[in-house]
Amino acid sequence: MSEPSKVTATGDKVVGEVKKTLGDVGNAIGLDGDNLKSEGKKQKEEGDAEYKAKQTEQKGESVKEDVKSKIHKVGGLFSDKEEAKSKAAETKADGLDAASKV
Repeated sequence: MSEPSKVTATGDKVVGEVKKTLGDVGNAIGLDGDNLKSEGKKQKEEGDAEYKAKQTEQKGESVKEDVKSKIHKVGGLFSDKEEAKSKAAETKADGLDAASKV
């Protein structure tokens, strides 16, 4: 199977369903449609599986991007905290230096 694609998966689902229906019609009019029906069932199942695989892949990408975004936000919070601590230490040092000169 090639890389999952919703378009090809949907095509396989539709063609599979049509083949199943034609197999039923063939059986109804006295022809042997069992082979076509089973082939259609198999193709539809493959299409369903491919479609679900693509949905799962897309959901995984979405979750990955959400996690990256949250990590970036948290990282930003930590950098801001470190920057604030550094500025506070500088201010304290400046204050102590000014107080010692008085």
